[in-house]
Amino acid sequence: MTGFMASIGTVQSYLSLNQLSDYSVSQVGWISGVYLFLSLIFNFQIGSILDRYGPRVLSPVGGVFSTATFLLLAECKTYWQFMLCFGVFGSIGTGIDCTTAIGVVGKLFVRRRGLAIGTAVLGTSLGSIIFPLLLRSTFQSLGWAWSMRIVALVVGIVSVLGVICFIPFDRLVAA
Repeated sequence: MTGFMASIGTVQSYLSLNQLSDYSVSQVGWISGVYLFLSLIFNFQIGSILDRYGPRVLSPVGGVFSTATFLLLAECKTYWQFMLCFGVFGSIGTGIDCTTAIGVVGKLFVRRRGLAIGTAVLGTSLGSIIFPLLLRSTFQSLGWAWSMRIVALVVGIVSVLGVICFIPFDRLVAA
């Protein structure tokens, strides 16, 4: 989800030119701003929940929130729907996913922790390349709703793979 966070400008520009063309660019920017702020502000709380319950609880919750966000985003029509769905609901999933992914890597690797976290954060760079390309090509040919559904499919698949990766590690929960 951090890769999508880095490509949020693509969504913002599309919304300001299409669905939310009656609103100013600064008003549409508030949706992205709320999304980014809320996805980062609660990381301390999510980190303590991760320490207590582990990624087996948080990762599926974050995956469901993130996938549902894009499925619901496909159906949004008004400003308040975009703000609620993407700005609030989407930021919860993004915050949970990002904190869990980086926190687990930090807990699993002791010897080469810097290399491991650098490799994990590489997904952000890949996502910030893939998502804008995917969105720009699908916006023109398929439209808003199907573009968001395709993003939901990609996010859902990546979330399921992440949950599967956490299964063998019992030592991730503080005793």
